[in-house]
Amino acid sequence: IEGWVADASGAPAANVWIRATVGSLLTGASTDQAGRFTIRGLVPGRDYRLTVWSKGFVPEQREVVAGERDVRFVLDPGLTSSGRVLLANGKPVVNRPLVVRTEAGLSLPQYPVTDDQGRFELFGLPDERIEVEFIDGTRRPCGSLHAGASGVVLTAAGD
Repeated sequence: IEGWVADASGAPAANVWIRATVGSLLTGASTDQAGRFTIRGLVPGRDYRLTVWSKGFVPEQREVVAGERDVRFVLDPGLTSSGRVLLANGKPVVNRPLVVRTEAGLSLPQYPVTDDQGRFELFGLPDERIEVEFIDGTRRPCGSLHAGASGVVLTAAGD
């Protein structure tokens, strides 16, 4: 599968990861400086799910038939959300990485970390509900927010 990726202005998007999956098979490629990519080693004529991942942009998924040579993606900057993560006792969740995914379970390509007040900012969100967890040895659910919301306070169970 061959194609290209551009940003919203139409400029080529370099170093964007395109993942191709079918069943448990996973492969992919990154775009070059001209925004072009080639995913090799696929079964001709077979359908693959392509997912375009780039930090700060909404992931895009599309079914594509192996052998296609003009697959085009345009990166969507999406929405931004911000807020704080607190424990049930009101203390901030300090300097912890967050796991961010859509309500449907699609992981988003960003790895925000809370600051010393539990604050976070998320970029490249699709216009839907977003589930947030923090990592503290295990994943701990914090709740959800709607993309575009700011000043959100998420509360995680435990102390």
